[in-house]
Amino acid sequence: MNRNERRAARKQTGNTPALPQLAELAREAAEHRRAGRFDQAVTLMQRAIAGSPALGILHANLAGIYQAAGRLEDAEVSFRQAILLDATLVKAYHQLAAVLELQGRFAEAVAFYEKALVLDPALAEARHALFFARHKQGTAAATEMGRTLTMYWLSSALLVVTQLGIADLVKETPKTAEELARATNGDRMALRRVLLFLASEGIFAEDGQQRFSNTLRSDTLRSDHPNSVRALAEQYGHEQGWKMWGDLAQTIATGAPAFDRAYGTPFFDYVAAHPETAQAFQDQMSSNSIAARGAILAACDFSRFRKVVDLGGGRGELLHGILSAHPHMRGILADQSHIIAGAESLRAMAERCEIVATNFFESVPAGGDAYVLKNVLHDWDDYDADKILANVRKAIAPDGRLILVDVVLKPSNQPDPGRWGDLEMLMLLKGRERSAADFETLCRRAGFEIVSLRPTGDQGLNASVIEARPV
Repeated sequence: MNRNERRAARKQTGNTPALPQLAELAREAAEHRRAGRFDQAVTLMQRAIAGSPALGILHANLAGIYQAAGRLEDAEVSFRQAILLDATLVKAYHQLAAVLELQGRFAEAVAFYEKALVLDPALAEARHALFFARHKQGTAAATEMGRTLTMYWLSSALLVVTQLGIADLVKETPKTAEELARATNGDRMALRRVLLFLASEGIFAEDGQQRFSNTLRSDTLRSDHPNSVRALAEQYGHEQGWKMWGDLAQTIATGAPAFDRAYGTPFFDYVAAHPETAQAFQDQMSSNSIAARGAILAACDFSRFRKVVDLGGGRGELLHGILSAHPHMRGILADQSHIIAGAESLRAMAERCEIVATNFFESVPAGGDAYVLKNVLHDWDDYDADKILANVRKAIAPDGRLILVDVVLKPSNQPDPGRWGDLEMLMLLKGRERSAADFETLCRRAGFEIVSLRPTGDQGLNASVIEARPV
C-alpha cells in the first residue's frame, strides 16, 4: 500500500485522529511501556489503531509492546500486519525476526533479518543478529539431530515398561516407583529414573507425591486400550528388531531384506514357526484393524455390495465391522489356515460369513462383488502383487469393485509417515509402500481401473481407500 492509498484508507474510517493526537497516544503508550504497565500501553495503541488502522507504524508500536510484555504470538501477528501495511518498515522486519528467534524458529528469523538488511544494508544491529541467528539455527539443527540419533533409547525404555505392564498397573490409581518396583520385582530407583525419562517426553506423569499416572500417550500402552500399541512397542523394541536394523548397510548393498540374513528365513516363515512372535504380530494387526475400521467405513460405502471378500484379512476384525454395519451383506474371510484359526469374532456370524483357508498366490474365493485388501500389497514386490491382483481379477464379478486400503506415499521432501513404513518393508520383506501412480500401474496391469482414491484421515491408519473396477 503506497502513501496515497494509506491516506485514502484513513479517510474512509471517518474518525481519523489528528496527527498530534496520534503522537500523544503513542507517547503515553511508550511511558506506560517503560513503566511496565503493558495493559495500559496496549489499550492506548489499540485506540490509535482504531482511528487509523492503515498506519503500519502504529501496528509496529503495538507489536513492540506485546514483545516487551512477552506476548510473542500477539507481537508476531502485529509485526506481520505492520509489514503488510508498510513494506518499508525496516525495524518491523528486524523486530519480527527477534520474536521468531525467541520462539526457536531460527530459519524464519534468518529470513526476516535478511529482508531488513536488504532494505537497510547499513543496519549493523540486524547484521549482528543475523550472524547469531544463523549460529543458533545450526546449533538447534545439531541438537535435534543428536536427539534423533538417540531415539532408540526411547524405544528401549518403552519396551521395558510395556513388558512390566506399568500402564496397566497405574490405570486406576497412581503409584510410586517403590510400589511399582514391588509389583514388578524391580529396583525402585532404576525404575523411577526410567519413568522420569518417559515423563519428560509426555509418556506417564509424576504428581506432587511422586506417584506416576498415565497420560494420553502412555494410556495406549495398556493391554485393554481400544487403540493399544502394546504389541507394537514389543515388536519395535525387541532384540528381533535391533538385529535386523543393525544390518541396514548390507540391505543397501544387496537390496535383499535384512530380516532374512539376521534370522536365516523370510519373515512370514519365521512368524509361522514361532508361536509367540505370531501371536504378537496378529495382536498388532488385529488392534490396527479394530482401531481403523470406523475410518475405513466412513471412507467407503460398503452398503452397495452383496458379498465382501476380505483377502488377507487376518482374524477378520475389519470384515466383522463391515458385516455388523450392513446386516444385508454376506462375507468371506480369506487368509492362511493358521491365521484364520483365531477369527473368533466372525464365528458368531457363521450364517453370514465363510472363513476360507487361502493362498492368494494360487487362487482367491470367487463370488464376491467387493474384494478388500487392507495392508496386503505393501508386503510384496510388484511381481507378487501382480499375482495377487491377477487372481482377484479372475474371481471378481464383472460389476465388482477392488477395494485397496493402503498407504499412498506423498511426493518427496514432504513429512510422510509412509516413508518410515517403506523403510520397514525394505528391511523386513520384499514389499514397499507405493505412490498413487504406482497403484495406477499395478491396477492397470491386472485389468483394473482406479475410480477413486480417498484418504481416511485417520493418523493411526495413515492410509487411503483406493477403489478400482474391472475393465
